Amino acid sequence: MPPATAGISAAIADAVKALPDVPRELVLRLASDQALAVCDPVIRMSPLLTDADLLELLSGRSIRHVVTGVKLDDGDQGEAEHPVLRVHPLTGRTSLYLTSPARCAAITGLSEQETAETVALLLEHSTRPDNLYRHAWSAGDVVMWDNGCVLHRADHEGVVGDRVMHRGMSLGYALAGRHAG
Repeated sequence: MPPATAGISAAIADAVKALPDVPRELVLRLASDQALAVCDPVIRMSPLLTDADLLELLSGRSIRHVVTGVKLDDGDQGEAEHPVLRVHPLTGRTSLYLTSPARCAAITGLSEQETAETVALLLEHSTRPDNLYRHAWSAGDVVMWDNGCVLHRADHEGVVGDRVMHRGMSLGYALAGRHAG
């Protein structure tokens, strides 16, 4: 069959670009009581929060991401804890670290309902049209992104033909993390 020629598009949201203007109410909702207690009051009241401010406020909060849509074999890892904010090991830039709502099972210190609401608000904020790159695929296209600092969504509606996708992974995150600091 010829390569897919219609119906596939992708949307890629920049999770680094989304961070600086996260609504204050979301930051304060995510900030742990401990972080709020020790955080400089000037930071809490500042109209503009820096990455360092956000990292201080949101330290200790993590999201439990779960695997969905595939059958796991015995012994396969089905979930992982990740910080809400992630510092890129090579660039030092901070980003939101999210996935789909179905996969964001829990945020430490928040109820199931608060988690669902917070994830929905963070995703809505992160995927605003001004923060998206949309790509309509054509045969022969190559698009690359860093999964550690973007949100990716594919639209398969109306696909004509087969889609071939190759995934490459780098040890850069692991290696940079060992040498960071």
